[in-house]
Amino acid sequence: MIFKLYTSGYFYLDENDRKHLEKYGFVFEPSDYKEFHKKDDQNITIEINTLEELLAFAKEFNNNIIINCDEPSLEIYDDYRE
Repeated sequence: MIFKLYTSGYFYLDENDRKHLEKYGFVFEPSDYKEFHKKDDQNITIEINTLEELLAFAKEFNNNIIINCDEPSLEIYDDYRE
């Protein structure tokens, strides 16, 4: 199943965090406010076909993902969210 992939965070100061997300296709650019922010309007998707794949993906992010069944999408919960 194909999921759209999002993150809760917008600013990413830690280079390791950026590199981890870049392997999924996220792009970061320098910011005037803080060091780097996630580029807007990215259409990132991930294919996950089994529960085991979903659990492995969640473990990569300390089990902090939000699943939206309507879209369907996965959000990496790595920052404050309203």
